Amino acid sequence: MMTGRLGILLGFAPLVLSWILISLVLFIAGRIVSGKKVTLGQAFIISLVGPFLMGIAMLIARVFFASIIGLLISFLVWIWAIKTVFNVGWGAAFLISIVASITLMLILLGLSSMLLAFLELGEGQTMSPVYPLLFYRY
Repeated sequence: MMTGRLGILLGFAPLVLSWILISLVLFIAGRIVSGKKVTLGQAFIISLVGPFLMGIAMLIARVFFASIIGLLISFLVWIWAIKTVFNVGWGAAFLISIVASITLMLILLGLSSMLLAFLELGEGQTMSPVYPLLFYRY
């Protein structure tokens, strides 16, 4: 286990990289759906503040309601954050969240496929991206 400044830096690196990736995805989705001048700074604000607001809303809602109601309330808070920062309507904010989710899933699927494709097995051999699917035992 790494200690010291390098360990702290390597611990925060995935958080910063995921924050940047989610911000870029929100920026792209905001531009596609709203057609307005959406800035990257606005996307960074949403992806930084939105999860904290969702967490607070979920904690408060779980005290008074069932878990599923808490999830719905936190989702509404996320939509509200997109609506407020991007200055769009409720429908556009909902579509931005859906487009951003689909875009993020496609990016992560592509990255994981590329990493799996270049995974070395030893002796210079590489694994095919469909290898786990071909040899999975049902």
